[in-house]
Amino acid sequence: MAAKAQRVSFWLDFFTQWRAVQRAKIFIDTSHGSWDSAQSRRGASGKGRCTVDWETELMAAFETVVHRDFPNPQHIGCPGREFLEALAAGRRDDQSAPILAHIRECAACFDQLKQLRATNRR
Repeated sequence: MAAKAQRVSFWLDFFTQWRAVQRAKIFIDTSHGSWDSAQSRRGASGKGRCTVDWETELMAAFETVVHRDFPNPQHIGCPGREFLEALAAGRRDDQSAPILAHIRECAACFDQLKQLRATNRR
């Protein structure tokens, strides 16, 4: 029960930080090619507007929460580099779900997967 409460707390913290970032975002009105504050131009539908680097900011918020709440410097329960390399290369199997669940709660594995993905993109 405590683990479930901890996970709920984690996701609430994550979305709170992400929403704070989104409130201050700048949007591009792609139908007019202009820059506007998210506060002044956020419409109900949002059609024609996209955020600048929203995925980067979302990952940064997630990374902040993972490092704060799940540092795991002793690498307890970590799956091993070969599993992370397979995920970074886009290979998934029956064992992917529990490994991804671990990565969401382990800053050490999150950092290693992030590094491996960056290396694979080069």
